[in-house]
Amino acid sequence: MLNSERLVPSIALAVFAFAVGLSEPANGAPPPKAKPASAPAAAAKSAAPGKAPVSAALTAAYKTYVDQLRPKIYNTWFEKFPFGKNHVVLTVVVNQDGSASGLELSSTPKSGEAEQAANDAFNAAQPLPGLPAASPPCKLVITMDSNANPPADCKTNFAMKMDPLPGASTPMSAPAAVEPEPAPAAESAPPAEKADEKK
Repeated sequence: MLNSERLVPSIALAVFAFAVGLSEPANGAPPPKAKPASAPAAAAKSAAPGKAPVSAALTAAYKTYVDQLRPKIYNTWFEKFPFGKNHVVLTVVVNQDGSASGLELSSTPKSGEAEQAANDAFNAAQPLPGLPAASPPCKLVITMDSNANPPADCKTNFAMKMDPLPGASTPMSAPAAVEPEPAPAAESAPPAEKADEKK
């Protein structure tokens, strides 16, 4: 008869060895690694819903554009905003040629004086420079926060961002001129015909 006390540990050891064998890959090869997502797929996933995906080159061009435009608007706004604590958001569509349309203003707390100061500052910066060559029309959002108390206590926060409009067409360059193909060279007559002409 089998000794049950010896049989149970033997069975448990065999089951453990079988489980370890399943967890290790065959031939000692390392487990396959998940393939990283391709660049286009990663860009599509990272794009926020309702916003057009933006390339790295265009993002850098927008930063340069905003850096050039910011002081033109900020300097005028700093001289005009009223006393008190004001939060103003200016939203406008900037077209490829730099023209602006659909300007909207909101303020918290509601202040016509604060909104007028923001509007005057934006108007003083026009005409705006044209957008980068590969850019569709963009929504420009400017956030202006001010907390000014006489005689000299003043704090400001001024932020700008640009978002390409989804579905807007990107300007296309003019098609390259197509040169006409040269006319085919006239085929020379066979030697036999040339001999007939001489006769």
